[in-house]
Amino acid sequence: MAAITEPGASFQRSYDTHPDDHIAVNSSNVFNVCSGLAAQIDATGTDPTKINLDDTMIVINTEFGAGTPDVGVLGGRDHWPYGYASDLIGGPISSRAIEGRVDAAGMPPVTVLSPTDVHGAVLLAAGIDPFASENFGVAEFTTPSISDGTEQGTRLNLKTKVLGVP
Repeated sequence: MAAITEPGASFQRSYDTHPDDHIAVNSSNVFNVCSGLAAQIDATGTDPTKINLDDTMIVINTEFGAGTPDVGVLGGRDHWPYGYASDLIGGPISSRAIEGRVDAAGMPPVTVLSPTDVHGAVLLAAGIDPFASENFGVAEFTTPSISDGTEQGTRLNLKTKVLGVP
């Protein structure tokens, strides 16, 4: 756990400790982002100055997950990749779904999508091969429902199980 000393403080805090109003501020920021985004989306399909979700995919991706389930010895929480959140809207996405959860210990079940699964699917939706040398190897896809150990099978599972494309 990285630690910093705040100016004028005689104690150390975890780097991910936030002021008491952190959740309220971030919640209002999420609301503002969603409201602003909704105002830019063309719900009728007739306004060329707005986003058409038939041909545009919007990806809202968190930085590296929510804080660890337990407060650390320095009073804060570190980043926790199992609390990762992503929203995929429009483009090839053809159905509504919420995927994932964590248990009381902060661990996901084996079936939850990993950040690699989501990133690979976004690359695929953009027409970029997720298995190109600069992207991912098959072994990096570890979710059993996504990886079958081959590029072809994993690519198909990214398409059908993450993007929901038949």
